[in-house]
Parts: sequence; C-alpha cells; structure tokens
Amino acid sequence: MKTASYFLALAGLTWLVIGLAPEVLAQDTAPAIQEEVELKVAPETQALGSIEKTLNELQSMQAQFRMVPPEGKPLTGTLSMKKPGFIRFDFGESANQLYVSNGKTLSVIDYEIGKVERVPVKDTPLSLLLSEKFSLKNYRSRVITNPDSRADLGLMVEDPKRPEMGILTVYFRFKQKETPQIDHSLLVDYWTIVDGQGRLTYVILENQQMNVTLSDKLWNFKDPRGRARRRN
Repeated sequence: MKTASYFLALAGLTWLVIGLAPEVLAQDTAPAIQEEVELKVAPETQALGSIEKTLNELQSMQAQFRMVPPEGKPLTGTLSMKKPGFIRFDFGESANQLYVSNGKTLSVIDYEIGKVERVPVKDTPLSLLLSEKFSLKNYRSRVITNPDSRADLGLMVEDPKRPEMGILTVYFRFKQKETPQIDHSLLVDYWTIVDGQGRLTYVILENQQMNVTLSDKLWNFKDPRGRARRRN
C-alpha cells in the first residue's frame, strides 16, 4: 500500500504540500514553460521587488487548485492558507486524504488506512510562503520574466543545502494586464515542482481570494486513529 510519503513525493510536497483529490479534471493541460526567456517586462530587480511586495502583503488566501502530476490524471481541490504557518489542502468530503497545518505542524491524514504523519512547517519550503515576512535568505533564487503565455513573472527557488528536494517555481500574473507598468500588483497564479528525479508537477490556482477572513476550524481535523492511538 502506498504511504502518505509516496503522495508527498509525487506532488512535490517536499516543497509544497499537495495530495490526492476525489475529482478528476476535464482539462489536463498545463501552460508550457519556455526554457529560454528574455527580459521584456522589467529588470530583474524591479520584478523581484514586485514579487516581494506581493508575498509580504499576502496574509491569507483561498483558491481552487488543479494539479497535473507527472503521471496519472489531473486532480482538484480547495486551498486555504493564513500567515503565519496555517494551510489546508481539502479534497472534498469523499476524499481519503487531507493535509492541514495548525501553524507549526503539518499533518498528513490518510483516512483510508487510519494514519496521521506530521512534519514541522519550518522544515518544509512552506515556511517560505507562510512566514510573517517573505525572505529568500538561505535559498538560491532566480527571477523569470515573461515565462509563458499565462504568467508574467516567475520566481525559481531551491535550497542549495538540500538539492534532493528539487526546484520550486512560483508564477505570478499582473492584476491589471493593461497597465502593468503603472500597477505592479500581482496574483499568485500557479507553481511547478521538479523533484529530485526530474519529474514535473503543476499546481494551478483559480478563483483566488486574497486576504480573506478564514475560520479557525479550517486548521482542525477529525483524527482517524481513535483516541487510544493518538499522539500529542
């Protein structure tokens, strides 16, 4: 039987947590990424400034996501996140998997086999996006401008001390497509993960709601193990 660790690796959850969802997408295509890009939108420093501003101003978000794994069918679910450290990947009431962070610990719940695995948020690149202040300290990074037909900017990030964790690239688009030189506001649009074996996973966001009020109940979950087997 495949463990939660298998699903974490499949979706690049060493970098960003995503798991199995009960619904299969009708659309299974993902935006093509150019290997070579030209700096057309803005100098790298200006682009990085816009990205840093966006991620520092982002305090909470809720969105639908589509996941295109390296193999298998596309999947879907709902993402909720709040700084500092709270995140939930919900795959619907009929799903066997749920991923929830209570601010410090990420719990990976498998209802099919009645198992819960825990990972400290600080030990995952989730901390990069969920920390109070966005910082690229200790990470190797590169800004990509005009990466594809969907996104306007990209930020490629990897941990040089843990290259086996792969490469995360977060893509952004301007909120105001018509006047990006005036309004630099960005939306987190999608991300990709290339794992240690070179396998590519897409996680594409839709219907993003930024800086919304989220219920504290989102960070709780029903423990499938029974009271006697639970760990504190």
